[in-house]
Amino acid sequence: MLTEEPVSAKGRRTRARLVGLGVRHFGDLGFKATSVSALAREAGLTPPAAYAYFPDKRALWRAALHQDLDSIL
Repeated sequence: MLTEEPVSAKGRRTRARLVGLGVRHFGDLGFKATSVSALAREAGLTPPAAYAYFPDKRALWRAALHQDLDSIL
């Protein structure tokens, strides 16, 4: 399971896409109603592939929250 920043450019783009989708989904639907499976499908991934970038939904939520806060500050 990959929990560190991906090494390849493609991996970094995929992780960024998941985080961007997370910002939108968590913001629109909230934590409880957002599923990693839905984010993965929208990103063109399988759920297990999404979990290679984030060990759980909370980790993806944290990354989305940090990105959203960074864009405000």
